[in-house]
Amino acid sequence: MERIHAFKRDGSVIKDIKVFQEAYSLIGLGWVYAPTELPILDKCIEFIYGLWANYRLKITFRPSIEKLCSERASDLF
Repeated sequence: MERIHAFKRDGSVIKDIKVFQEAYSLIGLGWVYAPTELPILDKCIEFIYGLWANYRLKITFRPSIEKLCSERASDLF
């Protein structure tokens, strides 16, 4: 839940901003994430994404995956 991951057709795994770059490129909207590949901007975007990924549940007031699983498991029994 902390970071996004994706499998490519060749079986390789990509994560973080690379997932969004690849996904948008596949649907013809690669230009949206193209600026994130610029040498200086890419490091800034990765840093910002890291902060977002680590704190997004708190920022959006969403429960952790552990809490969701626990609640759903108790609903089954």
